[in-house]
Amino acid sequence: EVKTKFYFWAICFFVLYTLSCISVYCRPYLYERPLLYFILTAAMAGVIACEIITGGRRYAGLILIQILLLGMSIGWSLLLIVPGLVGKDPWFHMGFTNLILEENYIPDGSLYTGYESIPLFHLVVAITSLVTDLPYKYAAMMSVSFAQIICNAGFIFLIAYSLFKDHKIGLFSALSVVIASHHILMTYLSIPNGFGTIFVVIVLYLILFRMRGRLWTTVAILL
Repeated sequence: EVKTKFYFWAICFFVLYTLSCISVYCRPYLYERPLLYFILTAAMAGVIACEIITGGRRYAGLILIQILLLGMSIGWSLLLIVPGLVGKDPWFHMGFTNLILEENYIPDGSLYTGYESIPLFHLVVAITSLVTDLPYKYAAMMSVSFAQIICNAGFIFLIAYSLFKDHKIGLFSALSVVIASHHILMTYLSIPNGFGTIFVVIVLYLILFRMRGRLWTTVAILL
């Protein structure tokens, strides 16, 4: 009975996910997601909640994948319907990254004060662009944005699961992350600040549950 209920909700999720993709594709306004998309997205979140409640521990992996798919849909559906980037700061970072690709070195000067010293964000996107031959927007999606969705949801799940020893609490925590407004903002507004949150949750998890020695804990806290 539990298996039947879970698969029923799982099928509902993928049906709703497919319908949400169709609703964006058939949108009446070129640069605006339709109201139906948001209704279907809310329904998907509710369906995932039902899966968490009815599903056993062995289904946790599949539910987590659905949570990640939901996070990608919410953030990337906005990026994919516009020709350029969303927000002001991403254009600046695109210019800096493209300059690295064009000049083959990290530029310096007053315009980029600070970023030339720690250009990890820009180097990650630049390397992804070189390897995949994708333009900046899609390279940022495939690298920084994808890593944010995976790491934020995944490590919050691990932290909650390790604290409470309950996979349901862990999954609800991950679900809460991907539908949180600030997390959604950072998935389509790719900037170094959002990229930095990846390391925050990873370091927290390592300090709390993996690093037992005083030296390694101190190093992690300093980082």
